[in-house]
Amino acid sequence: MIYCTHPKHQNEMPVSTVNSAVTTTRCRPKLYLSLNIQNNVEIYSKSQFIMVTRIYDNLLKVDVKLLDPIVLKLQVDELVIAYQLSHLYYANNKPRETVVRKKNVHSSQVCRFNSSVRVTCGYNSQDKSTEQGFCCPCDANSTLLGERCVYPQSTAPLTSSIHCVQYDPLWYSVNRLQVPHYEHTVHVRVYQLHRLHHKSATPLGSVSVGTNQAVDVSSSQNIEAKYIGPEVNKRTSVRLDTARKRLFIPALFTSLVSQSIPPQAKGNVGEFLLVDKRHINMGGTECNKIGAGISAYHMLRHKCGLTSQCFDNQPVHFWNHDKKCELEGKPGSYFVNNVAPLARKALVRNRQTKEVSLQFAVVQPLSISVLLTIDASNITLLHKGLSGEIVEVTMSSDGRHTELVVHVVNTGLVSARFGVDVHRCSHNVAAKSAGHTVVISPQWSAYFTLTLVTDHDSDQELITCTVVLQNADQRTVSQRAVHFKMYDHCFCLGMCQCICATDGSLKCRMELSPMAANKQQTTGNVLLKFTWAGQILLCSTFAVLLLLGTIKAVLGAFVSQKVAYVGISDFYDTPLEKYYEPELRGEPVLYNDLGVPIHPETYV
Repeated sequence: MIYCTHPKHQNEMPVSTVNSAVTTTRCRPKLYLSLNIQNNVEIYSKSQFIMVTRIYDNLLKVDVKLLDPIVLKLQVDELVIAYQLSHLYYANNKPRETVVRKKNVHSSQVCRFNSSVRVTCGYNSQDKSTEQGFCCPCDANSTLLGERCVYPQSTAPLTSSIHCVQYDPLWYSVNRLQVPHYEHTVHVRVYQLHRLHHKSATPLGSVSVGTNQAVDVSSSQNIEAKYIGPEVNKRTSVRLDTARKRLFIPALFTSLVSQSIPPQAKGNVGEFLLVDKRHINMGGTECNKIGAGISAYHMLRHKCGLTSQCFDNQPVHFWNHDKKCELEGKPGSYFVNNVAPLARKALVRNRQTKEVSLQFAVVQPLSISVLLTIDASNITLLHKGLSGEIVEVTMSSDGRHTELVVHVVNTGLVSARFGVDVHRCSHNVAAKSAGHTVVISPQWSAYFTLTLVTDHDSDQELITCTVVLQNADQRTVSQRAVHFKMYDHCFCLGMCQCICATDGSLKCRMELSPMAANKQQTTGNVLLKFTWAGQILLCSTFAVLLLLGTIKAVLGAFVSQKVAYVGISDFYDTPLEKYYEPELRGEPVLYNDLGVPIHPETYV
């Protein structure tokens, strides 16, 4: 708890005003709370409640109890490590070769790269490159599909073939993974407990801080939160080579019925593929790599030999490999869930930036701090023994001894132990202590009696002393200056100057001297000086009210009696104007001898 704050930032409202060389500071009490949060799966599932009943007062260096405890409601989101994705290209799940055979007599026409090849392969574009397909003729000097084209006359001739690439309906979006960062948010709502009821200190919503918003202020400007989170380092539980790995996310570009949707595309993020980029060549010029096309097949030396020579190591093969390992209870190599446990929301799209991130759960213990600054203007501290007031001091002197009766009040809200001492007396009067302390209940009073040795010759000179009220820690709580005379009775009441019986006037005179201002220090209520302007205003108000009352009485007596009765019905029972029963509404209202309305027929 700190009691005075000054603006340190431009967006803070100033709390002090400067007039010439005089600066007046308005104190704004603040309550500082530090929350240390350890990431744990259990705290993500439900809200956490923390009750603050005691705080440390850094001005007094003591622990203090709160009159109205502070209750914090925490909602902690899952701590995750996020990899932002950057889309590169699309790759097919399972490209394969298809062969279309033609009669050998027409091979001279079929084997040119013309529209017949494109139409046969299912392409209608104007691109005449070998990416559409290629033709393998069958003549006497060639081998087709592993067999010679020359056969005996009794057998049928071997036909030529057109080789095409057929793509699977399932495609993968290939993404680069960016440098990882933590994603985390903590929601805090503050309540103040009043008689078993919670009064929210944030009526318009909770304060939310995290990795995306380190500082947040409540709508009512009475709560400020600051987030201090961990930094990503090499010791994190998620170790992923972002420079070499590529993430494959399944994507369907055609409408399929639910029965024909491949298992890779059924939304299991854990089965997304992480493939080393050495297995990828989207140029389509290398066989047995992701991205291989008809161009790579066409460049093979024995392309017209046996089929299926160019489309190994495709995404479907990596998926089948890890699926088999999963069934056998062995660790896989390509599934995302083999790297680390996924977060509850593994794939997240930012609503504002539309960016997609892959999120893993952070399992190693990490510490997160949330610093709360709460306006403590309405928070009452139960200081023990720090609030007290000297109400009255009565002194009686017989020449050699002076008896002081000190009346003190515990103005605090908790019971505390107090004692009274007398210091700095003039005329060499020795100081005196009550010698004991008394436990005083809150808002209750006690009396202390002290005897001073006053062996003084003159009975006309004033003897001045300082009466000090102390707590159990010998801390001065209140003090006031007193004076008395020999062989006299003197009184010091409240904020009035001390007076003696021989002064002739017992009128209260306010303590206005510099000495009184220094000596009269108390933590109780301070009386304000009643000015002449206040007296004039008070008297004027009474005069106006008296005049209005007189005017009303005169008008009621001589003009109309209704004027006299205006407002009187608010203090007496209102008479019944009519009967409210449907059958009695037309009847006149009758009253008995006591003035109580009665039934017009039964007289009851």
